[in-house]
Amino acid sequence: RGAVIDYAKYCLRTLEAMLNSGETTGFVPSVEEILAYKERPPILATIYLVDGNIITENLPLTPDLNVAKVLEMCSGWLDLKDSRINTLGMFVYDLGEQESSRGGSDPYSKAAYADLKRTPRPLRNEDYMGDTIVQKARQRRKFKFVLKRKLFLSKYNYRGEDPFFERMTYLQAEDEAIIQGNLQVPAVEQAQQLAAISMAVAFGEEMPDSVDAMVAANVDEFVPPSWRASKTAAQWAELILQFRDGLVFVDPDDLQDRFLQIVQQSAVYGSHWFYAHKLEPASQAGIPQSIRSLPYDIMLAFNAEGMHIFTFDRTLLLSF
Repeated sequence: RGAVIDYAKYCLRTLEAMLNSGETTGFVPSVEEILAYKERPPILATIYLVDGNIITENLPLTPDLNVAKVLEMCSGWLDLKDSRINTLGMFVYDLGEQESSRGGSDPYSKAAYADLKRTPRPLRNEDYMGDTIVQKARQRRKFKFVLKRKLFLSKYNYRGEDPFFERMTYLQAEDEAIIQGNLQVPAVEQAQQLAAISMAVAFGEEMPDSVDAMVAANVDEFVPPSWRASKTAAQWAELILQFRDGLVFVDPDDLQDRFLQIVQQSAVYGSHWFYAHKLEPASQAGIPQSIRSLPYDIMLAFNAEGMHIFTFDRTLLLSF
């Protein structure tokens, strides 16, 4: 069974660590730590950055270690010095249904939300990652843990002295604007700038210098999704090449800061998004007309300013 296999892997990984470092500390677990094994299993956790790079692989986590302690460990490994590290959080990314050799249907396939895209879910600091593993096993869903910023306040929108924290902030902003398309880009000029900066950060001085080379490098994948289909890849290449010479020799940290300054102008920068359906209640009594008139398919965005309701194409409907 999967749980037995996972526990065996945990034991082997823990034994390997003991053989490498020795177990001569005389550590005696507390009663609370022992009781935690009754609540959730020990796990091996692999934690990623937004761009898919691994922070730690198969990290043995005892059942008493909550998310706050894991965040502290990750900050130490990454040598983060920025005062805003308390804005980091652990997110659960859903990766689809498990491929089970034993078959069986998804127990949640008939739920009202079954047809909705599952966006990254932030864990609370007091949550335990082992509980997530148990939950996902019951749902038969694949997933991964990702470390990224959870809290965004306007007073924190400044360039700090910690280059890796700035890098993490940039990667998250790039993911939201270029990959997920959660940040609406109002003008084609901004779309050009963001695409050009993203390419310059990715390629550096090796950034393609011709239309054909740009197309071969999948230039359209660097364009915000809402603008991507408005031009051909060759047309985007011609527009982005206009910025190339002014970007390729700029320090990558400065380029990342330019990108952030553009996306931070968005009212929904730093929001967390969730797909949802508006279900009809048994009675409409007491429900405001603004809520009654909402469509069936909606997106909920949460940020420092409150909750915002959008259509699936990111048209704002209501804010609270």
